[in-house]
Amino acid sequence: MEEGISRTLHHHEISEIEPLLVEVLREGQPVCSLPSIEDIRESRRTDVARLDHGVKRLISPHVYHVSLSERLWNLKRELVASVRK
Repeated sequence: MEEGISRTLHHHEISEIEPLLVEVLREGQPVCSLPSIEDIRESRRTDVARLDHGVKRLISPHVYHVSLSERLWNLKRELVASVRK
C-alpha cells in the first residue's frame, strides 16, 4: 500500500503458491465438479490455522502483508486514479 516500497521474493523463499481465481463456469456451464460445503469449510479452517497467531488476535493484531505482482499493482493504481478523477 506504500508507494515506492517493494520486496522481491526469490523462488527458494516461496513455500507454496495457490491460485486465487479458479474457473468454475465457462459460458454459463460448469467446467469442474464443485466441492461439498463441508470440504470448503474444512479448507478454510485449514487456511485460518496456517495463519500466524499474531495476525488472528483481535486486540492489536499484526499487519498481514499481501504481495501484488507488478502487473496487478499497476492495475490497482490505474483503477484508484480513475475513481479519483
